[in-house]
Amino acid sequence: LERFDVTAGAVVLFELDLELLLPAMFQSQRRFVPLARFPGAERDMALLVDNSIPASRLEAIIRRNPLVERVALFDVYSGTGVPKGQSSLAFRIHYQLATETLTAEAVNAAQEQILRDLVRETGARLRG
Repeated sequence: LERFDVTAGAVVLFELDLELLLPAMFQSQRRFVPLARFPGAERDMALLVDNSIPASRLEAIIRRNPLVERVALFDVYSGTGVPKGQSSLAFRIHYQLATETLTAEAVNAAQEQILRDLVRETGARLRG
């Protein structure tokens, strides 16, 4: 503490020996994902769907698009403004390519294709 001129507050120090730790992990759990070199893009999509359609089905359809890196359901709503028997599900979609920067046109095209797939396969519609 004196060497680093620390006079106030608690200080904690720990050391991890990765040579001992890594072999203890299951091989299937080891995964290194490098940081993306190129910027991604995020878009939100709010959909009206029949209550019988699970969010996981919609998410699986969204994930099929090759530009989609991540999908997160961030809002579920039913009530005023939503037809009876339906829900509004809102997803945040992160688009990313490892090899290049995405253009707005590429992201827009992917978003439109995802919407067409959702409409065709589930009857979902964009919430306006």
